[in-house]
Amino acid sequence: KAINDKSVAVEIYENAAYANWKNEKFSEGLDIVEKALTLYKEMDNTEMKIASLLTFKGKIYGKLKEWAKEVEVISSAIEIFQENNIENDDTAHAFINLGIAYGNIGKLKENLEFAKKGAKIYEKIKENNFDMANA
Repeated sequence: KAINDKSVAVEIYENAAYANWKNEKFSEGLDIVEKALTLYKEMDNTEMKIASLLTFKGKIYGKLKEWAKEVEVISSAIEIFQENNIENDDTAHAFINLGIAYGNIGKLKENLEFAKKGAKIYEKIKENNFDMANA
């Protein structure tokens, strides 16, 4: 029962964080994301959720113009995706957002490198989905 309670709480936190994003209340959203991450870390098999939420947290730092933190947090999300062999839309999204973060600090080589990695993952997913649809 405790896990279900955490699952409900974390879903509420995530929804609240996204609502703050939509209303451009980025600092408040950051606090809520931290609460959700804390709960996810107490739960089993939540690596993908943690990585996706870290990408979102990085985007919030970008909106706050804290670009070094944006790069750091999204990089940690990508590490989790890679350590767990997760390659999906969220992984591609993380790479593209890391590219954007590097662009924000003027590192255009890294900007292009990570944007290309994200695009390659999207292409691979699209090809795999096409192959499955035609199987």
